[in-house]
Amino acid sequence: MVDFNLAVSAIETLLHSMNGASQVEQYKAYTSIISLSHEIENLYKRRGISDCYVDEKLSEMRYYAAHSAGLITDGKSQDTHIRWSSGALQSMISSLELLGFEQTYR
Repeated sequence: MVDFNLAVSAIETLLHSMNGASQVEQYKAYTSIISLSHEIENLYKRRGISDCYVDEKLSEMRYYAAHSAGLITDGKSQDTHIRWSSGALQSMISSLELLGFEQTYR
């Protein structure tokens, strides 16, 4: 089982590592982010949390991570997408805490 806090920290680190990295490194970071995000999703769903907003923020984080890695382009800067992805991740974490995830995880 994945450690929630370590996975979140790793995602944040990977997001910020994409800034200015080569395309190959950006893609590696992106695939790691997706893998970790699936682990987080499995973890909170196993704990009985089913919330549309949390799912939406996780999807949003993945979407902006794809932009950050250059897999999708829309003319906005990579830094903007990294910030948006990070913001979606933080919103998801806050929502999980409000739903009692931290208490059930410990």
